[in-house]
Amino acid sequence: MKYSAASKPRWTRWNGYHRLVGAFLLLLAHQVSLAGTENATSVEGGNNAENSALSHELLVTRGYDPSSINLETVPSDPKTVGDEVVLADGDVIRGTITSEDENEVVLLHPVFNEMRIPRDRIVAIRRQAPPRRGAGFGEVVTGAGVRPPNSQTQGMTTTGTPAETGKPKSDDGQEETVDSDSVDALINDDYWTFVLGTAFGYVQNVNTELNVRLSAQAEHTSEFARLRLSGAYFLNSSNDTIVDNDFLFNTTQDWFVPDSNWSIFATGTYQWDAFELWEHRISGYIGPGYKLVDRPELSLNMRVGAGATYEYGIPQTLPEALISMEWSWEVDDRQSLNGVMSYVPDFTMIEQYRLEFNGEWNFRLQKEEGLSFYMGVRNQFQSIVPEGSTENDLRLFGGVKYEF
Repeated sequence: MKYSAASKPRWTRWNGYHRLVGAFLLLLAHQVSLAGTENATSVEGGNNAENSALSHELLVTRGYDPSSINLETVPSDPKTVGDEVVLADGDVIRGTITSEDENEVVLLHPVFNEMRIPRDRIVAIRRQAPPRRGAGFGEVVTGAGVRPPNSQTQGMTTTGTPAETGKPKSDDGQEETVDSDSVDALINDDYWTFVLGTAFGYVQNVNTELNVRLSAQAEHTSEFARLRLSGAYFLNSSNDTIVDNDFLFNTTQDWFVPDSNWSIFATGTYQWDAFELWEHRISGYIGPGYKLVDRPELSLNMRVGAGATYEYGIPQTLPEALISMEWSWEVDDRQSLNGVMSYVPDFTMIEQYRLEFNGEWNFRLQKEEGLSFYMGVRNQFQSIVPEGSTENDLRLFGGVKYEF
């Protein structure tokens, strides 16, 4: 039996409409699928001709310069763009946050390398992983590990029994912070920098002279504390006769006061000089410190403290004050000037004092860590010295260093 279009039963017409709508939806789904494939192919650097042409046309219609379009670009490693920084003008910068403080955020961009973004330009930050805090020397150490003095975990309560939380309790019933990485942080290379230096000089003329200077420094830095260990050895011989033989070792510990330019320091020095009457000398001081200037390229720190010096060769103990100024200036991406100047008066005899100056100019042969050339000066002046000793001890030196 045949039906005219007008005389078709209602269910037959409905079935036809249903099929038409179904075909339209399938066609729409297919087009969406193609568009998704096109976008995925263009992002992954695919070379499908049809999708590339569609992507090229789309970019041109959006106002991009046709000559600048390159659909064969290599995508960035997702691990290098895990963090996002949203700026006040709406721009979003993606990369890896390497460090941050109250003034700026340092982000490693896969194209532009290191970027320093001021805090007042940042609206929000999204991190791939929460920032890790490294434990530093001088922080509060418990049986459970190292807990920074201003850690956010202090004073926080965690619901559940000790068995549920897995956190041990101290004698007063308070939960201790457990950080399995805390002890490892003390020996983790990420928190340490090391510098080895050497300088040699040899002259053979009327006199034969040999000069040697060996130095080493290790520094452990965290958000809350810094430990610096340094040592230097001098040897000078003339015509096979040793005329200078000196070793100097210094250690300085700084504890930073959170959200402040203030700090507390403790420093100790040991010096051995085969040609001084005191021969061995040990000093120690403690007191407050203050950051007069704290910028990425320039820092100027002042310390004022009290302590004593003991000299072995002429057994005596000298109660002393310490006023010192330490500076570090990054002249450019390769040059830096570093130094410290100290005034150490005797409490019991103000006319007896020491002036000490150490300064170095460094020129990095590589922009990052590695080999560098340096020149320096070290001068020690003592106002009152025993008979047979000299007031001034001046040394000029130059050589190479390796930082790692």
